[in-house]
Amino acid sequence: MLNRVTPPPSRISEMPCLTPPQCRMLSNGIPLFIFQNKGLELIHLVVSTRAGVVYEPMKRLASFCNNLLIDSHPDMSAEKFEEFRDYAGITLSVDASWSHSHLSVIFPRRNSQALKEVLQIILHPCFRKEELERYRARTIRDWEYDTRKGDFRSAQLIRKLFFGDELPFSKIADYRDFEIINKNHLNHYFKQSYCAENMSIFITGHVTPEVTEMVEGLFSGIRHGEPMRMMSCDNGIRPPQRIHETMPDALQTSIALCRRCPTANDPEIHAFRFFNTLFGNYFGSRLMQNLREKNGYTYGIGSTISHFPDRSICQIASEVNNDKCEAAIQACFDEMRRLREEPVGKEEMDEVRNFLYGSALRGIDGSVQLMRSYIGWHEIGCDEQRFIQYYETIGAITADDVQRLANQWLREEDFSVVTVGQ
Repeated sequence: MLNRVTPPPSRISEMPCLTPPQCRMLSNGIPLFIFQNKGLELIHLVVSTRAGVVYEPMKRLASFCNNLLIDSHPDMSAEKFEEFRDYAGITLSVDASWSHSHLSVIFPRRNSQALKEVLQIILHPCFRKEELERYRARTIRDWEYDTRKGDFRSAQLIRKLFFGDELPFSKIADYRDFEIINKNHLNHYFKQSYCAENMSIFITGHVTPEVTEMVEGLFSGIRHGEPMRMMSCDNGIRPPQRIHETMPDALQTSIALCRRCPTANDPEIHAFRFFNTLFGNYFGSRLMQNLREKNGYTYGIGSTISHFPDRSICQIASEVNNDKCEAAIQACFDEMRRLREEPVGKEEMDEVRNFLYGSALRGIDGSVQLMRSYIGWHEIGCDEQRFIQYYETIGAITADDVQRLANQWLREEDFSVVTVGQ
C-alpha cells in the first residue's frame, strides 16, 4: 500500500545547463534572439521596446499607446483585424513593465506568412479616434472603480511618497489626464518610442530559416529615431512618513509598510530575495504565519520588491479588519525584530531554499519560459549568468546572512507606513 502520510525525501537539483540563444543583429541594429525548439509548432515572438511609463511625458500616455496598438492595423478596423487573427490562429497581446512594453505574438508555423499582416501595427499603426474614445471610456470607468479600493489608493500614495509629483508616472491621476490624450500625442509617443534603437526581438519554437528570414525582413524596416529620455526616479532620499487616508465605506483597511531596498543590479539582490521570501513572500513566510495563521488578521500578506530605474522599493502589503489595523502593523514589526535578534533554524532555511529552487526551475522549464526569463535579464543588461548567480546564492546563503540582512533592512524606523480605510 502506498504511504500517503510520509512525504518522499527531497533533494537539491543540480545546477541546470542553460543553452544561450542564438543572437543575430539586423541591418538596423535590432538584436534578434532565437531560442530554437523544433518540437514546438506554435512559434512565440516577443517584441520588447523601451516604451514603459518611465518614458512617458504625460500621465497614462504609455498605457494608451501600448494598449491601442492591438486595434491600430493600418488597413483593418479593430473588429476585422480580430477576425483575421482568429482565422489565422494568431494570439496577440501586450503588457508593460515600468520601463518596457512587450508585444507578444503566438502563431502556428504553417501560418507564418500571416505574421506580416499582424506586425503592420508596429510598422505603420493607425490610431483611430473611435478606438481611442472607446479605450478612454473604459479606462475612466476602471479608474473610477479602482479609486474606491484601498489597495489601489495605497499604491498611488506610495508612488507619490517615494517619487513626488514631478514625474508623470508618480503623479496621482485625475479626469483631465485621461481626457487630454489625443491622436497627435499617441503618434508622437509611438514615433519616438518604437524605433530601432529601443527594440529587441525574441523568438522561440521551430524557427526555420524561412521564418528567420521573414522576421529579419520585417523588422529591418523599423526606422531609426531619437528615443525619449527616461525619467530619472532618483530624486533623493525622503524621510520615513506615516500617512493615513480615510475611506469611510471601506470594509477593510489597506496597510503598506515600505522602504528602499537593493536595486535590480545590486550585488546583494539575490541574497535579499531569499531573505525577503523567508520574511514575507511565500505561503509559509513569517508574516503569513503570524498575521494569518496565528492571529487571523488577514487572509493574505506579502512582501514584494518593485524595481524601478535608479531605485527599488520593498513593500509589505495587506488588507485587514478595520479594528485590527494597528495590531497588524505591530505584528509586522514584531516579526522584523525576531529576524534581527533570533537566528533562523536549518529546517526553515531549507524549506525556503527548496521553494526558491523550484520557482527558479519553473522559470526556465521549456524554451518559452526560458525566453521570457531571458527577456527580463536582457532588459537590465544581464544574460543567463544572472540565473546561475541566483541559483548559487540560494545554495550558499546562511542563517547568519539572513540575520545580517535583517539588521540592515528590517529596522522599524526606516519604514514608511501607509494606511487607507476607516
